[in-house]
Amino acid sequence: MYFAPMLQVQNYIPKPEQALALQRIYNEEMAAIHFGQGWDIYWHSQKNSLPSQAQYFQMVENKTACLPRMTLRMISELTGQDADTTKKIVHFVNMMGAAFQIADDVMAVESDDYRKERGSFCEDI
Repeated sequence: MYFAPMLQVQNYIPKPEQALALQRIYNEEMAAIHFGQGWDIYWHSQKNSLPSQAQYFQMVENKTACLPRMTLRMISELTGQDADTTKKIVHFVNMMGAAFQIADDVMAVESDDYRKERGSFCEDI
């Protein structure tokens, strides 16, 4: 299932070096999203083990920002953006992911309506 999207790259990306670059980006980001989700699950299930602020932000970058970051890295590769532009795009997406996740985590604690919708109090770390 994880590999099915990348099988299509061969059909639509005629340049082998671009296809290889997209495969590399995909592999890196799929590993990152699994690490991020794994850390979130671990910290959620281990009530006496909380992340540091730096660990939390790393988890958020890997869990929440991963899919849009992967998309924009691929677009950057296909459009021939320079490394500095790509770095700025990645930073922006990571910050957007962090903002979304922090807002979601705060709402899980502060909002009665949100808790009713989700069915639990503080279901994230």
